[in-house]
Amino acid sequence: MTPLNMLKRYAQNSSLFEDPDNDYVLALLTIEAMEAEPQRVLGQAKRQELYKHLIEKILQPDNSNIAVGHLTHRTLLICAPKNARDCAQWFEYWQSQAELFAVENQLKVVLISGGCNMPFLTKARDAIDDIELVEVASLAQEAAKQLVIKSGQSEWLELNAMKDSPVAFFGKDIHQDVKQAISKGLVKISCSGDKSNISW
Repeated sequence: MTPLNMLKRYAQNSSLFEDPDNDYVLALLTIEAMEAEPQRVLGQAKRQELYKHLIEKILQPDNSNIAVGHLTHRTLLICAPKNARDCAQWFEYWQSQAELFAVENQLKVVLISGGCNMPFLTKARDAIDDIELVEVASLAQEAAKQLVIKSGQSEWLELNAMKDSPVAFFGKDIHQDVKQAISKGLVKISCSGDKSNISW
């Protein structure tokens, strides 16, 4: 089963995927760090409980309109409708929810978010399959992690093919194709930090 088909099974709103012409945001979101004050010890059980509550906080109140898969206890694969928010707006919303949780629980929380629009190529909606879309989101998240290493705070990064990007350019190895497309200006990078800190 492909990642997107897996997500379709977990979508609480069954109508989310009904229209094949709808556009979505595909995102990977990782809780990179959850730190308590130096004088406070969390312990493993408490930390796991906080991870669970943080994920609930991040996804509320929109969890009925998105599909979510847990890749690990700290990493989510999320498919969200683009008509509700664009990619950057989703990332900023999730970060704001995490910040509220951090204040409420006296924690420092760092999120790493990476994603892309789905479809990735507007000229050929089905040219890139589900596995390749997750690879694009993974590349975006790895780049966002470089921003986090520099800033020490939550960061997000979005990769999207330009409207005039030739479909044939993305026909071999999506990992290498996207990297080359970035260097040729065929893929746009949007992010919360300084793009010059990213090494592709």
